Amino acid sequence: MTSRNNSEERLGSTEEECERLRAENTRLRAMLGMRESTSGEYSQTNNPADVVPENRSDRPPAPEKKIALFRSLFRGREDAYAIRWEGRNGRSGYSPAGAMDWRAIHAARPEDRKKVARKTRMLHPLSDDAIRNHLTGKQTIGVYPLLPDETCWFLVVDFDKKCWMADAAAFAATCRRFEVPIAVERSRSGNGAHIWLFFDRPVFAANARQLGCALLTRTMENRHEIGLDSYDRLFPRSTTMLMSRCQCWLGCIKRGWQAMPRSATPSSRS
Repeated sequence: MTSRNNSEERLGSTEEECERLRAENTRLRAMLGMRESTSGEYSQTNNPADVVPENRSDRPPAPEKKIALFRSLFRGREDAYAIRWEGRNGRSGYSPAGAMDWRAIHAARPEDRKKVARKTRMLHPLSDDAIRNHLTGKQTIGVYPLLPDETCWFLVVDFDKKCWMADAAAFAATCRRFEVPIAVERSRSGNGAHIWLFFDRPVFAANARQLGCALLTRTMENRHEIGLDSYDRLFPRSTTMLMSRCQCWLGCIKRGWQAMPRSATPSSRS
């Protein structure tokens, strides 16, 4: 009897938690300008079909279609990608995927080993297998948005700080006002948001960043609290290959929209 009562209490507690999460989900989507469709699935008010094609069948898409969708959205350098790592001390980051010449590295002087590692590293191209492992959770990969010709296929605005929710909602409202299609998702930590702008053709990174800055300026005109320090960064982070070694931005589709970004720096001469 006691065991049955405990089970009922746990069930009741779980149901209350589900209701609380549903209410929070609804509140956050309302702040970010998203609505709940009649089918019970959420969609953005700015025509999300322009960003993620809707699957109208009841059957899940084939793995090949998921990989093709990933490649069509998160397009970056094809000759390199990054893999997320976690150290024993709790540190984490991204490193370029590739083969290392450990014999040459160990033969070099300690102060030259990082330089030798960069020069002798053989980068792996982004393959369907790497994306498949990413989507199935076997590894977390990153793409490099800045192409060798200094163009990009997307722009990402990263909001952080304690007022990220209101700032991201204000930026999303500005994008809707100017009819700029966007995709909004929450950061890995849960304390931030990333707003994606996808292009139907590669554009110069300088122009993409100018677009992001213009939208931020318009947002600040309506929300003065946003300030220049209330968003974290824009991706791509640089406009030329000479200004910075390629930054890594990861786009991930595993369970809904997720993104797990931070920076990694392969040689721009790879």
